[in-house]
Amino acid sequence: MSLVREREVLDELSRRAAVRHKAAEMADLVATVPAMAALGDSAEMVRQAQLRLDQAKGVRANAVQAALAAGYSVRTVAEIAHIAPSTALRISSRQLNS
Repeated sequence: MSLVREREVLDELSRRAAVRHKAAEMADLVATVPAMAALGDSAEMVRQAQLRLDQAKGVRANAVQAALAAGYSVRTVAEIAHIAPSTALRISSRQLNS
């Protein structure tokens, strides 16, 4: 095989390898973009769920404080709010200290 022909074959092999490499990169990118988008969506859902949980905790704390202010027993308040009696006692003591 002549030197020119060897050079042509090597160039063609190099070009094919570059095409395969580019195709593999594109396949990775196509697979990664939806995965990253799904992760972003999941992160947003977790953030929204955390926000709702924080709001629910605030509503429950306000309800406990209102029930304690209305004269309900600590045990009744804890049962209504589905919290431990010790938590209701802490909220009650905070209310008394305020």
